Amino acid sequence: MFSKRIEAFLYDVYDGLPGNVRTCVSPVVPAYFVLREVLSTGSPLRLSAYLLQGREKWKGDPLTTLFWGDERGVIYLSNLLYSKEIMKERLNTVFIWNSRSRLNLDLRRADLIFIKIDHLFSRFLSRQGFLMIPELILFIGDISKPLPEILNLPMNKSMRENLREIRRHNYSFEMTKEPGKFEYFYYQMYLPYVTKRYKELAFVTAFRDMERAFKKGQLLLIRKGSDYVAGNILTVDQDTVLSVSLGIKDGEIRHLREGALIACNYFTILWAKEKGYRWLDLGHSIPFFKDGLFSYKKSLGMGIKRSPRVRTVFGMKICNFHRGVQNFLEKNPFIFIAQEKPMALIVIDQNHPLTLEEVQLLARTYAIPGLHRLVILSDQGFTQETEEFGRSNQNVHLISKKPEVFFESFQQIYLEKRV
Repeated sequence: MFSKRIEAFLYDVYDGLPGNVRTCVSPVVPAYFVLREVLSTGSPLRLSAYLLQGREKWKGDPLTTLFWGDERGVIYLSNLLYSKEIMKERLNTVFIWNSRSRLNLDLRRADLIFIKIDHLFSRFLSRQGFLMIPELILFIGDISKPLPEILNLPMNKSMRENLREIRRHNYSFEMTKEPGKFEYFYYQMYLPYVTKRYKELAFVTAFRDMERAFKKGQLLLIRKGSDYVAGNILTVDQDTVLSVSLGIKDGEIRHLREGALIACNYFTILWAKEKGYRWLDLGHSIPFFKDGLFSYKKSLGMGIKRSPRVRTVFGMKICNFHRGVQNFLEKNPFIFIAQEKPMALIVIDQNHPLTLEEVQLLARTYAIPGLHRLVILSDQGFTQETEEFGRSNQNVHLISKKPEVFFESFQQIYLEKRV
């Protein structure tokens, strides 16, 4: 308890520093707490092992995953990979420096291996050929541009429909610093929403912790007639508005369907633009393009960056390229980290070389500000015209290899070369 109070005090001091000082100190603060945890418990280096077995969620093929990490990581991977209840076997606990010998024993038992670890130690896994996937990716956008450009209204049909929904329900908003309204937001909106939406994966912020954020910022409330139906705690850091915590009245799915959260983010953008702020920090999402929250934040015109607040990563290694693993790769384009830069991997399975039109469509579909490169993997290769396009476009990397060959040579392609 005493260390938690010291930590809270240090972060309060950090929050009160001038912005230019925070920029210099920020890499040091999280590193201090990681090192403190290592020295006191060794927990970031001591990993529990789990064997997960079940049917993958896309075509029902069997899939076995070896995971080293915590119970939260087990839930994360179960939701990501599997369709129904899985068999979970708790194995053993090892320190990371013993992982290589332990892996050699467990390789034949698994199709996929995931290891969850703080990114401070991720190079240890990279040297063993693991592909690094951030646990969460941060969404942030430049809101200094005109609103139609931010939301990409000419091309974004779903956003145009969302705006019509906001007008149809006659949503409006207000900004408040009233403690009573904050308390209503916390208990009637935030808690019901976060527990229903994220269930076992919910990070529930304590009342006092959120109250501190509220006192530093403001509460945006969405009104439908005389009813408050959604809200958002906002704080400001220099020229950036941070969306701290969203909530929906009683956590009701009806308000979601009627666009209450869309209204929340839309009015946040309008308010932040009116106040002259440049950036909007919309918080985190898992780094998979097909995830609903990822797609929604992308549709708002937000870009991505590595999070300074959530530092954990999943190292992924593929052991057996059977159908279940291929289904996972083909159905789940995702962000990975190489040379400290976010990249996207798209695995294509079809019976002909990809044409220029097909690759250009993929490039448009998955383009997102902040993405360093789009990696498209096709075991059938590409047409000559498409290959020429790839050589002339620095944002697209075309790889004509079978997935198993690509992952075997991943370390040489992305970790030993500057890309």
